[in-house]
Amino acid sequence: MDDALPGVHMHALASRWLRHPHAFAVTIAIAMVLALSTLGIGFFADDYAFVASLDGASPQKLSPFALYDFAAGDTSANRELMQRGPFPWWTAPDLKVRFFRPLSSALFSLDHALFGHHPLAYHVQGLVWFLAVLVGVGLIYRRVLSKEMAAWSFLPFAVGAHFAESVGWISSRHLLVAGAPALLGLAAHVHYREGRWAPGRWLSVAGILLGLLGGEAALCAALYWIAYEMVGAPDAAPWLRRARNASVPIAIVSLYLVAYKIFNFGAAHTNGYVEPLSSPLRFAGVAFERGPILLGHLFAEIPAGLAVVLAPTPLAMAGALATAGVAVLLAMSWSLVSPADRRALRWLVLGCVLSLLACLGALPGSRLLLMPSVGAYAVLGVVLGHGGRALARSSSRLALIGRRAGFILLFFIHVIASPLLFVASAQLMRHIGAGTLAIAASLDEIAARSKKPSLFVIASDPMAGFYAGAASAVRAPGSFSAWCILSMARGTHRLRRVDARTLAITIEPGMLHGGFETVFRGDDRPLAVGDEVELEAARIKVIAAQGGHPTAIEVAFKAPSIEDPGLQIVAWIDGRLQAVRLPEVGGVLEIPWSPGPMGIL
Repeated sequence: MDDALPGVHMHALASRWLRHPHAFAVTIAIAMVLALSTLGIGFFADDYAFVASLDGASPQKLSPFALYDFAAGDTSANRELMQRGPFPWWTAPDLKVRFFRPLSSALFSLDHALFGHHPLAYHVQGLVWFLAVLVGVGLIYRRVLSKEMAAWSFLPFAVGAHFAESVGWISSRHLLVAGAPALLGLAAHVHYREGRWAPGRWLSVAGILLGLLGGEAALCAALYWIAYEMVGAPDAAPWLRRARNASVPIAIVSLYLVAYKIFNFGAAHTNGYVEPLSSPLRFAGVAFERGPILLGHLFAEIPAGLAVVLAPTPLAMAGALATAGVAVLLAMSWSLVSPADRRALRWLVLGCVLSLLACLGALPGSRLLLMPSVGAYAVLGVVLGHGGRALARSSSRLALIGRRAGFILLFFIHVIASPLLFVASAQLMRHIGAGTLAIAASLDEIAARSKKPSLFVIASDPMAGFYAGAASAVRAPGSFSAWCILSMARGTHRLRRVDARTLAITIEPGMLHGGFETVFRGDDRPLAVGDEVELEAARIKVIAAQGGHPTAIEVAFKAPSIEDPGLQIVAWIDGRLQAVRLPEVGGVLEIPWSPGPMGIL
């Protein structure tokens, strides 16, 4: 009778396949086939900004070894980038967004030097790093988990949709560049401690140090290493000795963080990134919200990126419920878990929690889940691996229904739906990236009306309002002398002609309420009535505000008239970026909000 249950039958079939001697290699092959879907993605978002800078076509001159130095916190440098773009006028004067990723920067620059504007070749390198990540995690699972549980953990990890961004978005490849050597280093340490594999003693340090050159994500591997020594090592040593065994990764993390602050890396005065070291209370607030959101993406594929535009509370509640559901299913199966697997879960779960905490300072998104997923998918693997047995041993009908529903739902989400979501995400990025380039191409007619006009943009979607400027610099350098963003608010704009060269723009419900616009200015730098910003071609003044959020601005252009051919005002209207036909003096033009290329901003 039990064998007829759908969950039991499904579990039996999957277990039979995962016990095959070549299941590990086949799983990697399946994951790599999925990853091939990213080869059709062109440049996307920051890719355009990096290429434009390396081409020398952008006002923002980034070093080939420091492409992720977006803003140095220097007032004069930020003001210069506001004069003609790409930074919008509301950028905090002391905005800092700097990340130490020299290896990732150098590899992008190398791709640019070799392949120019042909992104296909860039993606090939990303596939190599992705393969290295899979091998590293696979080696960890196979060393510390029983054979069947390792296979059940590795399958959903390898085909997880959360990889789509880091594999398909070239400038997000830093997560793979940092994660691959660090995870291989962690695997080397585990093999050294579990099987006395001598080279693992130094390969672990080398792997994490190399990973740190790729990006901050490598810190998470050191956190897993600390978790392993504290609660997962095979010898039951006293706490003091465990701490001594963890002294190497503790020293690496400590020295890295000290150096990070000394050399002024990190983020400040932005809502997009919150530093735990410089703003601990603010970090605690966002962590309480972003943590469940990311867990919801990990366990139930609830897109964390939606928190950028939607109210975060429902997403956090859904994530908390999904996490609680997985915890209940794990508790139901715990009696079936072997002592060795329990030991592995202890440190993998602790490592997951620590690495998740390390990621909570950034805007929520699937790209952040690479390192936390190593521990999370071990939990999912154990739940799935013991799911069929738990179904067969259910003591009550209620428990049977709960276990059956939980197992089938998790199996469907992570084994069936997740690979499809990976491909769908890749196609969405391809569509949006190509759409950004198409928006840039659509501006050729506007550029032809005057020699290098200054463009003033109203568009809430960053692909149209921000990145289209970089895409324009890539495909047609010098088309515009300035790309100045007037507003990226997700709302209705009313343009009133004050006089020949002045506009008053009313924004409902106001600016800086979330999304991409708050990356440039945090809540700790509120704007007030009377604040003015001088640009090369205009002066912008806040004339109405509520709680630090401008609701109306005045734009006084420096040309004799707004009709001057050297000025062009464009807005996102009817699915495209088009020139605005301004009213006569005293007249008002209303521009309702409509979704941009991303569909939600």
